[in-house]
Formats: sequence, structure tokens, C-alpha cells
Amino acid sequence: MKELLKNQSVNLEFNGNNPVLTKKLIESIDEGEKLAHALNAKTYSTPQELLDELGF
Repeated sequence: MKELLKNQSVNLEFNGNNPVLTKKLIESIDEGEKLAHALNAKTYSTPQELLDELGF
């Protein structure tokens, strides 16, 4: 994330659009990075496990 903020010319294309680095987007990316390194974060081995947890 820090690299994105240093170089805002990084291409973040999604469906042909370049999203703006909003405060909410930056906060969401930071939260995801923290969760990725959290030892107690819930993980799922398959997409079906996640869907079952969500009740789908």
C-alpha cells in the first residue's frame, strides 16, 4: 500500500476504469494487509467453506 501511495501512476484497472485512491479504499487495503498477517484471523480452505460460514 505504501508503494501505491508513493507512485500513484500505478495502474489499478478494473473493467477498464482507473479507481481513485479514496480514503475508504486505502483503509480497506490496509485492513486486508493486517488480516493477511494476523495469526488469529479466520481462514477458509475452499470457497464453499466461506459460503457455508456466510449461510449461503
